[in-house]
This record gives sequence, structure tokens and C-alpha cells, in this order.
Amino acid sequence: MASGKRIYQERHLIPVGLLLPPSPKMASNSNENTMKTDQELEQAGFTDSGTTRYKNAVIAYCEELYGKSVALGDRDKAADTPREVTHEHVRGAAAAIAMRGRDGQTTLQVWCQIGEYVCAALAGVGGGKLETSWGTVVFGLSLAVGVVLFVTRNTRGNVK
Repeated sequence: MASGKRIYQERHLIPVGLLLPPSPKMASNSNENTMKTDQELEQAGFTDSGTTRYKNAVIAYCEELYGKSVALGDRDKAADTPREVTHEHVRGAAAAIAMRGRDGQTTLQVWCQIGEYVCAALAGVGGGKLETSWGTVVFGLSLAVGVVLFVTRNTRGNVK
């Protein structure tokens, strides 16, 4: 599976150093940014299951990067020309993979938003019956709970 410096995949060989963003360290020693051998992983303290998971994760990343890069190359090509996958396509694919899941809402945020909608509806019902005691209580409680849910949802989204 690994030749020490490259990851073999059924269709292609990808130097792992090409998958990483450029850094000053890469210029000085590019061997540090390649697929690690079993011996290097063992020396770093990887267990057998950790080594297996590491290799599978790198291969899965390579496959996904390859697929997204090709898709971006296909998207940008003219109808009568062959596909060209440039460094910008690879960079865009890597960025898309890195950003995946970061823009989405958590389960807590979704439930808070649903609760906000329910509280808004209850505040409307209670607001329509403010002349009764239950209407005032429903209006006040739903308004207070709705504000707490709103604040919770928006502050949890900013904490990473």
C-alpha cells in the first residue's frame, strides 16, 4: 500500500507532499510530509489499529481529493477541449474538503431554532389573549424562553 514516499491507489500514485499546503518546512525537508512507513508510525507511538486507521484516512483523503479535483477540472473546461486539472483545482478541492462540516449547524442549534419557532407561535397565541391571566403567562414565558434559545443558538455557533 505505501512505498514510504507515495501512496499507491488503483488508478494513480499521489505524492502526499502535494496534498499539503506549502510551508517553509516543505522546502527544507520534503520527506517529512510524505506517507509514513509502518516503522515510523510505530516509533511515533501508533498502535496497530491507529496505523490502520491512519493509512485508511490518508487513502480516503487522496481519493476524495482526486475526485473533487477532477470534478473541478471538468467544470472549468471548454466543451471541445480535454480536461486540465491545475494547481488551483487541487487547491480548491483541498479547501472544500477542509471546510466540510464547518458551516453546518449542530444538532443543538437546530433544536434551539425549532424551539424559537414554537415560542414565537405561543407568544402570538398568548399575545392575543393578554386580557386573561393565562395569556399573559404564556406570552411572558414563551418570550423569555425564545430569547434564551436565540442567544444559546447564536453563541454556540460562534464557539469553535
